[in-house]
Amino acid sequence: MENKKIRVSVIVPVFNAEKTLKKCVDSLLAQTLKEKEIILADDVSSDGSEKIIDEYCKKYPEIVRKVKMPQNSKGSGVINKGVEVSQGEFVMVVDNDDYLHPEALEKMVCAADREQADVVDSNFRLVDEEGNTLQIEESNTKEQIGRIDDAKRRSLFVNPGRRLSKIIKRQLIVENGLGYPENVCYGDNYFMELLMGYVSHIAKVEEPLYNYFVSTGSITRKYNNPITYDRVKSARLMLEELKKRGFYEKYQEEIEFRFIELFYVNSVPVFLAKFKPAEINELKRLRAYVKENFPNYRKNKYFKQRVTRMYQMITKINDISPRLAILAYSIINCKVFRKMIKSRM
Repeated sequence: MENKKIRVSVIVPVFNAEKTLKKCVDSLLAQTLKEKEIILADDVSSDGSEKIIDEYCKKYPEIVRKVKMPQNSKGSGVINKGVEVSQGEFVMVVDNDDYLHPEALEKMVCAADREQADVVDSNFRLVDEEGNTLQIEESNTKEQIGRIDDAKRRSLFVNPGRRLSKIIKRQLIVENGLGYPENVCYGDNYFMELLMGYVSHIAKVEEPLYNYFVSTGSITRKYNNPITYDRVKSARLMLEELKKRGFYEKYQEEIEFRFIELFYVNSVPVFLAKFKPAEINELKRLRAYVKENFPNYRKNKYFKQRVTRMYQMITKINDISPRLAILAYSIINCKVFRKMIKSRM
């Protein structure tokens, strides 16, 4: 690998993925782009994932490399390590239960070369266990594509798009000291928001090149595990870092909205639905932090434009009293509310 130019380093963070890893890696090996490397980054799996990684490394030593963390990093540190050891001009992170279109890397690299872009985005496909298409979604909008001027950057701070369908120039990450927050399992929002402060040109391939696996089970796991707490923590770290780097002063309204969306709007309904004493205390902490730091958040123009009436109502009630918000939740149609919550997971 050291004797040839590597265009893309694909990093696969792996944790207990023995059931899905082979499909993921096989899709990377099948890429039409030859100048690639695959970094399988094991986050201390306890199933048969490491054995599968070792088999691929042995069979494809010129393409596949292994990284192993000394202790579990919640998927964040393992990505940082993958970027650190990568040799490609671009990096892409592919989750261990997802897979790519065979021409994904080649088409995105061609777009990068054609437009001299440092980030290339594509649409992505939501798929079930059988590979059936559930929905096709876009990450970045057409208004966010091209050379990044002030208007585009403001739009990107409000909604940076998804990490999963992008290749990103490695130099952009390294030179600006970007990475995932350590020991936080929901670091994508943090990383993407900071990235948008430095990106100079985003190209787009208007095809669904990334297949994102979803299932009822995965939604349930997210709903019941500590990921919501980590999302709150990640949002606070994100805000602190944006202030430290000087972006908040110039893009205050945009960053304020993004923080409120992640920290409060998306989190309050999830804690309400759990309906436990610990979650009541968390609702109180969220309310107190927002009241102290963003007392006028409801006047933010993006809040009025982008937050649905239902979410505006729920957060407003929680502003008054978390217990009152719980009571309001109990009388809302459960089917409607659960559908709303799942859309935010």
